Amino acid sequence: MVDDRLTWHATATVVGAEYDFELQFVATLASENCYSLRIAVTWTNFAPTDHDYYRATSASWIASWTRGLNAATPPDSPPRSQDHATDPYRELCRVALEAEAHLDSVTAVQQAILEAFQHGARLSASHKEGGPHFHWCENHYFRPR
Repeated sequence: MVDDRLTWHATATVVGAEYDFELQFVATLASENCYSLRIAVTWTNFAPTDHDYYRATSASWIASWTRGLNAATPPDSPPRSQDHATDPYRELCRVALEAEAHLDSVTAVQQAILEAFQHGARLSASHKEGGPHFHWCENHYFRPR
């Protein structure tokens, strides 16, 4: 929780550029959830002659990461839960935090992934060149060719 909002922060270095991510849960509406996503990127450690390259590649990475998200025009004030109370928001945050509380180590995350496989989940690593896909079938993990 950051400033009374469920917030996720991450940083990454991608091809030398430094990315800072902030995803904030804003509201649950009748048929959708609303989030705020902020991505800041810097490549100031590189020569000015390289800035056009980083400007183009960072735009490409951001477009790849956000494909499938629906952008909305920000309202003057953020949307709120249907009954305009903060209690439903806090309850949703509490439930979300409880749901991930057991994922407190790498081993716990790995175990959760393996259990999800056994209940029909699939794992796909996505990047610009494609990526592997893994499945569970007949008591075995496999990677289709």
